Amino acid sequence: MDAMDQDKTALPRLATTPKTLGNLWRVKVGLMAALVHGVGIYGFFDAYQWGHGSSYTISALVHVLLMLDSLPDVLYLQLDNCPGQNKNRFVLGFLAYLIEAGVFKKVKLSFLMVGHTHEDIDQIFSRLSVWLSREDVFTISSLIKCFESCSRKSNITGISQTVLTKKKRVCITVDFCKISFYMLKELKKT
Repeated sequence: MDAMDQDKTALPRLATTPKTLGNLWRVKVGLMAALVHGVGIYGFFDAYQWGHGSSYTISALVHVLLMLDSLPDVLYLQLDNCPGQNKNRFVLGFLAYLIEAGVFKKVKLSFLMVGHTHEDIDQIFSRLSVWLSREDVFTISSLIKCFESCSRKSNITGISQTVLTKKKRVCITVDFCKISFYMLKELKKT
C-alpha cells in the first residue's frame, strides 16, 4: 500500500496548461493504492475531506480485505517508511488485533529501507502519471477512469471514498475501536 504524490492527481489536470492558467488553484485529490498480488490493484480516491494518518491507512486496508473473496492464513504487507501514516502504534496495534481476532494466523509487515522507497505499486503510479500527461481530467470520476485504464497488466479498480462510504454505510475516518468492532465482524475466512 502506498499513496501517490498529490500534485500529480490535483484537479483539474490539463495535458497542456496555457500560461494564463499556470497559477490556477487546483483541488487536491488523494490516491491510496493497494496491490494484492495475483488479484488486482485497488485505488482509493478522495478530495482530502478527512485526514490521511494511520486511520486512513487502516481504513483502506480493511476495505481491501473486505473486497477479497477469501483471506490467506498469513498477511504479507509492505508499507512505505512513513511514521505518520504507516509506521506507528495504531497500525501495528491494528495488525496485532487482526491476529488476536483470528482473521490471520500471522502478519508479516515490511518497510522499505530509507532512500529505497519504490514499491511495486509505484510502477502503477508512474503509468498513471504518464497517462495523465496526455489527458485533460476535470473530475474525480474521470481520474478514476484514467487510473483503471493506465495499465493493461493488472485488474485495476478505482474507488471513490464517498461512493464506498455510501455502499458500506461506514465512515472512512473512524477511530481504531469503531473499525475493529464494526467492520471486522464482516471479515470471515472462507
